[in-house]
Amino acid sequence: MPRRFFVGWTLLLAVLVAGCGRSELFSESVWDPFGLTRAFGPHAEPVRIGLSYEQAGVFDVRRWGKQAPWDTLVRKLSAELGRPVEIENLEPFQIEFHLRETGRLQFALVTAADYLEMSASGPVGEVLAISETRTRQGVIVAGAKSDIGGIKELRGRRFAFGPRGDAVLHDATLLTLADAGVARSDLATLIPGVLQFHISSREAAKEVAYGLTGAGVIEAEEFDAYPATGGRWVPFAETFSKDQFRELGRTPAIREQTMGEGPFVAGPHTDRELAERVRAFLLAAKRDNPQVVRSLGFGRFRPAPADPTDEIKHLAEASSP
Repeated sequence: MPRRFFVGWTLLLAVLVAGCGRSELFSESVWDPFGLTRAFGPHAEPVRIGLSYEQAGVFDVRRWGKQAPWDTLVRKLSAELGRPVEIENLEPFQIEFHLRETGRLQFALVTAADYLEMSASGPVGEVLAISETRTRQGVIVAGAKSDIGGIKELRGRRFAFGPRGDAVLHDATLLTLADAGVARSDLATLIPGVLQFHISSREAAKEVAYGLTGAGVIEAEEFDAYPATGGRWVPFAETFSKDQFRELGRTPAIREQTMGEGPFVAGPHTDRELAERVRAFLLAAKRDNPQVVRSLGFGRFRPAPADPTDEIKHLAEASSP
């Protein structure tokens, strides 16, 4: 029995390795890196998206952790389409070739400058949507029932920050407090010299609304989306409303460092129904799948005008050094 078990697993691993070893032009599947769909399930032709980016900001590999910034897009879009989705990191001339000539790529997400380079010799497809870089801002709040009426009154008080090192929920917040006359050393701490950090803006909000901390900072896009009333404590499912907080001020707005704004393109060989489904997914992403756009460093995908050429040229000029 042990010998048969060993032989069986050896054959299975051989199948998996053979699936992984299949030569693919320029890329490997992100959604199905070990070829399990090909090995165990019915073959489903993947939807391939060409992506050209520089190693900076959101796309700096040192910031990825366990996920590439496009992983959420891959998962959510695959679930929407019922097909595997693959991201292929390519140079603009490769994206142009596989959109226009081979049809290997159905879609591409590129910067405005890359799009102009790709389309210099003719159209490469239809612009489905245009990305907008995410702008972040922090809202400095006190609990509505606290006696804190302004930022200067935060001296000697505990303060709930977001993640340590976050550009808005830590760094910009400290600068805003300092501009108002509240130094880092003026804040009270449970452990001397150690600020109160939280894994997310939501956790900081929970600490102010339902915890023992009198003030903190909340992501503006979250705070602005709170209803006027109705926030309540429910274990592991608490909700928030604006009347639970007193707004004291806001940090400066900071644009996320990501790839340049530009079009999401469907190639000329792409099935029209598929293109429309992807367009609808992108335009609804900010509402239905906000983490898709946030993880890419975008605020949203907006509709493209009927003739997007002038707008794309403007974006390219605005982003040029």
